[in-house]
Amino acid sequence: MSVSLKRGTAIFAAVCMFFCLVLPFRAVYAAEVQDGAEIPVRSVVENLPEAEADSFVFQFEIAADEEGSPMPENTSISITGEGTESFIIPYDRTQPGIYSYIIRQVPGERTDVTCDREVYQVKLQVIEDNGLQTVVSIRTASTNEKTDEAEFRNSVNKPSSDSEEDPKDESKENPKNDPEKKEPAKSSSEKQGSKAAAAESAKTDDSSNLYFWMAAGVTALLMMGAVIRRRRLARADEESAR
Repeated sequence: MSVSLKRGTAIFAAVCMFFCLVLPFRAVYAAEVQDGAEIPVRSVVENLPEAEADSFVFQFEIAADEEGSPMPENTSISITGEGTESFIIPYDRTQPGIYSYIIRQVPGERTDVTCDREVYQVKLQVIEDNGLQTVVSIRTASTNEKTDEAEFRNSVNKPSSDSEEDPKDESKENPKNDPEKKEPAKSSSEKQGSKAAAAESAKTDDSSNLYFWMAAGVTALLMMGAVIRRRRLARADEESAR
């Protein structure tokens, strides 16, 4: 009985020692094989006002393009103004595999910003090459161009002239200021022609007045002559009658 108890105690102690030695080793080993691939995302903003740069916040998200692809702890990141942040994709560097992702920008609610609609395709390859190696490939979905980072070029819209406050329209209050009602400016040749026409018109008026007075004078002389003639005839009749 005592021998069996001693054997049982020894076995139990051996098992406990086994778990105490093996479990920490497995935990450390698991931590060593777990790694993370960095996928950089860059925000570039055109016409960014420096005084208001902190008010422009852009959000980006990553999604698995194939089932089974390990996902980062944070599937979305935010960048204030311009800068670079990264998605960290965890993977087991003891297990070969190919994982696919898509990165895009989340459209914001600001109406004064034109957001980049580009989509980036990311492939993470864990391959056997004298040991396991990782290869990260980033390409644009629109042109399939390979890049070093997912770069999004946003633009702050400049205020248009229509949105600016228009000065008070004086043409509505004063018709003289209305360009549609103003006479077009005359050239120097037109002004000279107008002056010559006015002078010619004045000369014509003077000539007309002169002719009028000459005709009136002639008429008056003829009438005076007729009166004088009548008087002479009347006197001659009276003298002959005597």
